[in-house]
Amino acid sequence: MITPVRKSWRQDSLKMMMIFILACTPSYCISMELATDTKGPSERLKMLFKKTKIVCFGRYAITVPIEAELISGGASFPSKIEIIKGGILAKDEKIKEDIENIRFQNNTSEIVYNGIGPIENSWQIQYYDGRFSKEDGNLYFKTYIEKEDLIFTLGGSIPEGGTVASAAARQAARAKSLRLRDINEIPDEPGYCLVGGFMRDNSYDGQEMVNAGL
Repeated sequence: MITPVRKSWRQDSLKMMMIFILACTPSYCISMELATDTKGPSERLKMLFKKTKIVCFGRYAITVPIEAELISGGASFPSKIEIIKGGILAKDEKIKEDIENIRFQNNTSEIVYNGIGPIENSWQIQYYDGRFSKEDGNLYFKTYIEKEDLIFTLGGSIPEGGTVASAAARQAARAKSLRLRDINEIPDEPGYCLVGGFMRDNSYDGQEMVNAGL
C-alpha cells in the first residue's frame, strides 16, 4: 500500500513484520507499508514496540523500539560524505592523509588548490587525479568542514556540462547547507540526515545513497 503525504517527514510504526518507511519525492513524500504476515504482530512484538522513537538517515525516517540503535554507514549526497571525530587536529590529519593518498595513487596527479574553504572553519583541496584527468578537465574537490568535534568531508567533481566555477559553487552550497544535528532530532524540513549532521536540500536533482542498519 502506498499512501502520499504532503509533508517532509511522517511518523509511522515499524513492527518487524510490518515496516513503514518514508521516501521523499520532489512533489510529496510517500509512506510505504511492507507486510509479510497478514495475521499482524505477535504479543511479544507488541511489547517490543510498546515504547518507540523515531530515527532518520538520508531522506528516510522510521519508528523503532526505544532500545534500538541506528548504525549508519557510507553516505553520498550526491557525492561521497565522510564523517570523523576529533576537531581541528583530526581535520589537519585527514587533509594530510588524503593529499598523500592522491599522490600515491598516481604520480601524475596534481593538486591545484590547497587552502581556505567556502565557509568558516573549512578547508578545500582541488586536484586532478592523473595526467588524463587533467587533459579531460576532470577536476575533483574535497571540502573539509569542522563543526565542533565533527569533521565532514564532502567529495565532488565537475558534472557533465559543468564548469570549475559551477562545481565550486555546488561545493559551497552543500557546505553552507550543513549543520549539526542532535541524535534525537528529526528535522521538519527537506534534507538529508547524516551522523551528527543535517544538510538542507529540496532540489532532488541527483542520485543519493545511504547505508544504515538497526
